[in-house]
Amino acid sequence: PGGTIFINSSIIDKKAERDDISAFYVECNKIAEELGNPKVANMVMLGAFIQKTGCVDFENVLKAILNKLGEQKANLIPLNREALKRGAACISQS
Repeated sequence: PGGTIFINSSIIDKKAERDDISAFYVECNKIAEELGNPKVANMVMLGAFIQKTGCVDFENVLKAILNKLGEQKANLIPLNREALKRGAACISQS
């Protein structure tokens, strides 16, 4: 009771049946495809999660990604930033 669930509504069409939780539906795969890379669906969901919980700063996530990917893949940061933003917007609109 009182929990939160995030559902990728691009692949799950079932709605949460419990009325004692907050449910958020994010079209992760659809958004990732719109951005041109289906691999960022997880970043879309992460953006939604961060927006709802405020658990970490978006820029710190991007710094961690850059640290993990290295400078040779720094070109992926704008795509990941946009995926985070689009996921956050799903929560802001709900």
